Amino acid sequence: MHTNINTLSLIFIISDYQTNTYQLGLLKQNLYAVSYETQIIDFYHNIRLNNINEAAFIIKQLKYNDNQPIIVLAKVGAAQTYIVYQHLLNYFIVPNNGLLSLIFPSVNKENLRVVETDSIDKAYLAIKDNNFDSLNRASQFVQYLPKQLFERGDYLISECIHIDMHGNCYFNLDKETFSRFVGYNSYNIKVQHYNNNLKSLIYNNIQEIPEGEAGVCFIESGYIKLVVNMGNAQKLFRIKENTQLIIEKI
Repeated sequence: MHTNINTLSLIFIISDYQTNTYQLGLLKQNLYAVSYETQIIDFYHNIRLNNINEAAFIIKQLKYNDNQPIIVLAKVGAAQTYIVYQHLLNYFIVPNNGLLSLIFPSVNKENLRVVETDSIDKAYLAIKDNNFDSLNRASQFVQYLPKQLFERGDYLISECIHIDMHGNCYFNLDKETFSRFVGYNSYNIKVQHYNNNLKSLIYNNIQEIPEGEAGVCFIESGYIKLVVNMGNAQKLFRIKENTQLIIEKI
């Protein structure tokens, strides 16, 4: 059973278009051509080019529930086909380049459909007309494993997966994994290529960090974030994609 599109009022668009391109306007034009009742939310368009790991991270920040089903449309990276996937009451339209498997480690193949890259508006029309089953079933789709944490002895190593416009840096380490690894042990927190350890303290939010100092906290979706209160963590620590955050039990 699929969602009645009458309850689907929002389309969240995520892309690597950046914000100064006409391509985003053309995409919206095609969606509005299907229905002028479409409500489009530009969720994020500064994904690093073709970076599906970052795209998956951004999509996981979306908040949605059964009372307000949504459509998520991701335009990140090149692909000859797009996957249309229903998860619970929501629909995800994503390039067939491994992104779906990074968002959902476990996929119900009965809820998979496929369209050509130039037929995204047709996919939206099928969903809008409550005709999801008219789309072609996806016999297979590209799958990738997400960036893996590296755990060896007393070390847990994560990698940077997103840097926001303020220089805050997000890593692929979640609160549950951190708590399991550390347990009741003391620990050090270190940024790769930076000689000194950070304070071994998890803050609740950036406001708790003394002005000008660095610290880490967990965001609402569970990922760990490195920040500098009234500063820029990316510049201070010279962080790039894949820079490591290291947790050491002591």
